[in-house]
Amino acid sequence: MLKNNWVLKGAAIIFAVLIWSYVMSETNPYYSVTIKDIPIRIENASTIEQNGYAIIGGIEGLDTTVDITVEVRRSDYQKVTEDNIMPVIDLSVISGTGTYQVPVSVTTQYGNVEAIIEPYVEVNIDEKISRTIPVTYELSGGDSDSYYYGEPTLDSDTIVISGARVDIEKAEQGIVTINLDDVTSDINKSMPVDVYDSEGNILDNVYIKDTFPSVVVNMEVLPKKSVYINAMDSISGTELLADGYEVKGVTVTPSQVEIAGPQDILDTIDEAYLETIYINRTDKDFTVSASVKEIDGVKIVKNGDVTVVVHIGKIES
Repeated sequence: MLKNNWVLKGAAIIFAVLIWSYVMSETNPYYSVTIKDIPIRIENASTIEQNGYAIIGGIEGLDTTVDITVEVRRSDYQKVTEDNIMPVIDLSVISGTGTYQVPVSVTTQYGNVEAIIEPYVEVNIDEKISRTIPVTYELSGGDSDSYYYGEPTLDSDTIVISGARVDIEKAEQGIVTINLDDVTSDINKSMPVDVYDSEGNILDNVYIKDTFPSVVVNMEVLPKKSVYINAMDSISGTELLADGYEVKGVTVTPSQVEIAGPQDILDTIDEAYLETIYINRTDKDFTVSASVKEIDGVKIVKNGDVTVVVHIGKIES
């Protein structure tokens, strides 16, 4: 008797599963699926500026994602992604300054749109103006122990920015950041300019000639090395020393000069020399200022002028 009950229960379960499968396959019911943070396509943004206006904070400042719930058949449930749901806002509805609640319209490849969470995008509009601001630069990174970096030059020391009046009036200056990491040769290229307000905050919503602001940067970059200065070979007139005296040695401060140039030339240079140091008749130490001689193919970038103490002493017999 007990065995027959288990058989009946098992048969009932199997029968129920078969019935459920049949119903599901035949009726294909609706399910709701919510996709979050779908990018909103923005249409007709250019018409705003063509009419003499601009978005406060720029397009980048708009809330351009949306959560959408779609009702789909069970058979399409797994197919629904952000790639086949298309939310759009049309900015051609904007006709002047002020705050607009622009509606989000949605089409979907599968099923029907059931709900749009936050169905409006707030857009704040001001008149568009232009203004000239100064541009400077900042250096970052680099290997100052191994490379010489010349003074950068910019193709312009000003830029003309444009945008919403409330944004443009905050602008104080433009700064191009020159990152020297991994730079081993001269720089000659266009670089972006960040626009800052008076408190040092970057303004991301201003433009130069309706594009992202940039300037051309030129900068000399050369390998460099330090070599010792040979001062003894630069001394002239030892025959004029007082009788019985000689040059005992020299002290050069600083003792090394920094030079920069092509690596193959640097590799051939082991020391540097001074312009001639003339000795007058004397029997005492004396101090002079001297300059390092120019070296063909390289440039002196540090310690080109030195102080030399010439040590004079009696000739030892």
